[in-house]
Amino acid sequence: MSYFLYSITTGSYWKYAILSVDFIKSFFTVLAGAWLVIELANCSHWVDKEHLRVEVVLGIAFFIVVLNRIPINKICYKVPGKDLRFEVRIGDMFEIPGQKIISTNTTFDTEDEIIAKNSLQGQFTEKYYSKNIGDLDKALETALSKEEYNLLSTKSYGKTKEYSMGTVAKLTCGNEYFYWVAMSKLNDSKTASSDVATIKEILPKLWDFFIKKGEVDTIISPLLGTGKGRINMTRKKMIEEIFQSFIDAVKKENRVFSNCLIIVVSRKDAIDHQINLYEIEAYLKHALVH
Repeated sequence: MSYFLYSITTGSYWKYAILSVDFIKSFFTVLAGAWLVIELANCSHWVDKEHLRVEVVLGIAFFIVVLNRIPINKICYKVPGKDLRFEVRIGDMFEIPGQKIISTNTTFDTEDEIIAKNSLQGQFTEKYYSKNIGDLDKALETALSKEEYNLLSTKSYGKTKEYSMGTVAKLTCGNEYFYWVAMSKLNDSKTASSDVATIKEILPKLWDFFIKKGEVDTIISPLLGTGKGRINMTRKKMIEEIFQSFIDAVKKENRVFSNCLIIVVSRKDAIDHQINLYEIEAYLKHALVH
């Protein structure tokens, strides 16, 4: 409810949901439909249109359109000519069915003293390995057993095996699949950092992993790198970047390796960064290259 109330107060909601060309088109469509019903009812002598107040009809049409433009927490974008669907949702990605992407660091460190509990990785650990991080480390070690790495002789904390950016570790928890992707480096202060160039580099590697070792299922992705990764890119632009790279991978392979990619934005992130899905929807329609 807090996100709903917040959305109503944002300028982007009024700009893209109410004061927009789509709203005007919808209004006149509803108005035309209402007037057709009135004409038919008048011909059948069910109502006398001469006694109808025009402002009442206009008000009802306006109210109907507004009800259909209330703040939303999900948008769906179907790629023209392809069996491919993109979604952006506000919520908790762990509550959405599908194989999930978890961003991590190049050394796959997991200790509480290193990984923030409110980070996506921290939330995953709390949900699935809260009682035994040792089991998580073993699972990661097994998943990465065939990957090349460098030993960091100067690192003073945590793990010393460093993998290349874009390395993916596939974990299975019950009947769920998680893909940990290395996309940030930890400095001496245990702070993770990444950049736009890194994101552009790792996304093709990530999709390639899904093509070769992923499941045929919906892919759930966070807004990679925009939180603890500290990437200097707007959320709106990052959503476009992820979707466009996915489209490019589909075109390169000439096949759809997942019919649906969902990007999930946390409620806090949506409020803190004034994310409005009507704006995102309008942006994607113009930004994506098919």
